[in-house]
Amino acid sequence: MQHTDFPSPRTPIADSSAPLYYGRAETVSAILDALASNRDVIVEAEPGLGKSMLRATVARAAHAEGWRTIRLDQPVAEASNKRALLIADLDVLSTTDLSRLADLQRAHGVRFVATRRPPHPFAAPTDHSHTPALAHATTMTLLPLTLSQCDALIEEQVSITPMHSEPTLVERRWVWARSGGFPRVAASLLETLNDTPAEEDSLSTPSRRTLIEASAVLTGLPPAMQRFASSLLPLVGVSFTRIRRFFNRVELSLLIESHVISDHRDTLVIPLPFQSALRMMAEPEMTPLAQDIIADICASVVIDAECSESEVDVAARALTVDPTLRALIDADAQLAVLSMAMWLARRRGESEPAAALARRILTTYPAAANDGLRRIARQEGDDFARLAADLRDGQKVPVADLCLWALCLQMPLTATVDGIDDLLVEIGERQRDTIDRYGLDAHRASLAAAGALARGDSDEALHLTAPLLVPSHRNALAALRSYSVNALVYARRLDHAALRATAEGFAQLATATTFERGLKADLTRRMTLDAMTVIVCAFGAAGQRVPASFEEIVDRFITEGLVHEDLSMSTSATICHLVTSAQHDRQAELQGDLRFLTREARTDVSAWVLAAVGGQHPEPLFSPVTSALSQAVSLTLAVTIAMQHGQVAFADAISALPDATVPLVRLAQQFIATASTGKAGAIDQIAGIDEATIPGAMIDFCLGIRDNDPTRLRRAAFTFQSMGGGEQAQAALTALAPLVTGDHAFEKSLRPLKRTVTSRLRAMEEKAEPLTPREYEIALLASQGHRNADIAQRLFLSVRTVESHLYRAMRKLAVDRDGLHPSVLLRIGID
Repeated sequence: MQHTDFPSPRTPIADSSAPLYYGRAETVSAILDALASNRDVIVEAEPGLGKSMLRATVARAAHAEGWRTIRLDQPVAEASNKRALLIADLDVLSTTDLSRLADLQRAHGVRFVATRRPPHPFAAPTDHSHTPALAHATTMTLLPLTLSQCDALIEEQVSITPMHSEPTLVERRWVWARSGGFPRVAASLLETLNDTPAEEDSLSTPSRRTLIEASAVLTGLPPAMQRFASSLLPLVGVSFTRIRRFFNRVELSLLIESHVISDHRDTLVIPLPFQSALRMMAEPEMTPLAQDIIADICASVVIDAECSESEVDVAARALTVDPTLRALIDADAQLAVLSMAMWLARRRGESEPAAALARRILTTYPAAANDGLRRIARQEGDDFARLAADLRDGQKVPVADLCLWALCLQMPLTATVDGIDDLLVEIGERQRDTIDRYGLDAHRASLAAAGALARGDSDEALHLTAPLLVPSHRNALAALRSYSVNALVYARRLDHAALRATAEGFAQLATATTFERGLKADLTRRMTLDAMTVIVCAFGAAGQRVPASFEEIVDRFITEGLVHEDLSMSTSATICHLVTSAQHDRQAELQGDLRFLTREARTDVSAWVLAAVGGQHPEPLFSPVTSALSQAVSLTLAVTIAMQHGQVAFADAISALPDATVPLVRLAQQFIATASTGKAGAIDQIAGIDEATIPGAMIDFCLGIRDNDPTRLRRAAFTFQSMGGGEQAQAALTALAPLVTGDHAFEKSLRPLKRTVTSRLRAMEEKAEPLTPREYEIALLASQGHRNADIAQRLFLSVRTVESHLYRAMRKLAVDRDGLHPSVLLRIGID
């Protein structure tokens, strides 16, 4: 049996003898350890998990350890001083092959590493369990790649092929979640990520290459199991507990063991490439069992039984496409499901899907028309006073639980709007039995605290939130709003210690509190994401880096959102990651976040963020413009993005802020004045500011200038540089130079910093050089994903001319090709 190395899915590495581990380095190491101990190894793996890849890797790794690989049909060289190793696939070996293997073991001490499909009821009837040659072998099992193993695969693939840029954290999580842990699919998705232009929806559908890899995995299943997997497609997102009541548990277990489907957080998950491949292999109609489950979900919505947000969305989609299902369910139940799905989409910030559902309801159920539905259809905000008045007038909301409906409304997290309190009071009057369950009183108290914050009464806001920060199962939502309010209060006061304590309390609530199942738990998770975004913005507005423990929560939400194909969750978490990337001056991660938001995000917040970071001036996302959250967002952009673009951009961003009484704004104005004149005027002394923060660096700079203090100026320079403020760091170094002249030890300690700052400023100067019209035109086409040959054909130029213009444009912009985002081109002029 001749062994053939499995080809790499990407550009081969220069050293063809080096093994490609595909994320399986630990498994290969365990195999080599077993061989060194004179033990044979059998590796069991489902199709697609890399049996062929593993055989090739083991062959190369064993060769490096001094082994020589042989074939069953070749004689063993007696004179060789290398031990012989046979690598094979048991699923294709005949009885004669196994006898030959036993002879080689007895006569020559040949060791073997073999792979096979795990025994299954539907597997081919090849039973080697009683073969003497295999009886004492060590058995290992290949499972789908873990997150860390997928990262290792990505690192390996990046090392062997040119990529536009190294994949960022969000993109790595995307590869892992979409691949389901199958190495071949992961490698293909990585290549798709590298080749696909950053255009909206460009990654929503798997590429042809990825579909082929996913189809290869599915063809390893018997046709009956393929059909069974297809019948589950309409139920992606439904609770496994519910599915098990209807479908055959043995068949479900077999599909789980094959890793085509997974039970993640009691939810049916099928990786997107496998969903697409299953649809291509057999276009499924909704089976009667799937229709029964959808009908069960609809009944759960109507009677307020246990039901999840994803299940409501599944039911709403099914009702829109399946006339048979609509015939099974009465009109009132359909209206309730569509209404709840509409409000949930509204709560996620997905205005367009919510508007589409509203228009469907208005068309199909004209008797249900009301002002709220029309406002959603027009993508307008909620009118709380009108909704309260409608309830008082006896109008019925087509949702069984009014409290759930209220939680779906777009209630501002850190401000107040007329009519909210009246609306909650009216709901409490109508559903007195649910007041305790949902903690409406605590909810109203937290809204009162948000109102105090909006009025500028910070002390009152803190007083009102104090009793709400120890959450129970009833008032977790109130606690989340309270943490958000407190974070903005402490950010405004620049009380860094209190802000850290608030973040720690929120982190404990987000990770340790176990919420009840169902829609309320899902809505709590949504509000947790909202609160997380507010707290991250509060850190940005305080010029303080987000704690590492908080970043771990952001990472978890990104991963959860990608696994469950919940783009609103992964989008909110990615926006938080974008802020932390900017704070730590991780430009590659920042660009990766922007790429992901451009490709995948569809929420109102993501569109606003892309416009704001792209240099545009979108309408205020938070109203009024002077609200605490709006001010925090503007300050975050000023002390991260704007500051990294230079002192002029930073000064413009600070002067554009509407509220000049905010302590950080006053401090920034004093810093800007001191930096421009070289003389320190009045300086605000604010207690509670950490040194290694933007406001700490501003104070160090101003006091260093005033007191001729080199220690403060050096500390300011280091802090500014670490957060991306090259020009600010240079100003501190310039002021520091005459103070340390002749102090050789001090000057020597500054050399690495000076080199880093000089390099950054040089890049900024090159970036500031205007592009020629032709350079701009070519760079814009390249930023939209067009290849050089396509650009040359479109502009009637040679490819070499395009490459020359593009090289000069990227040098001026100080970016590589992957950094050619259209927003970058907005910040530079044209000759």
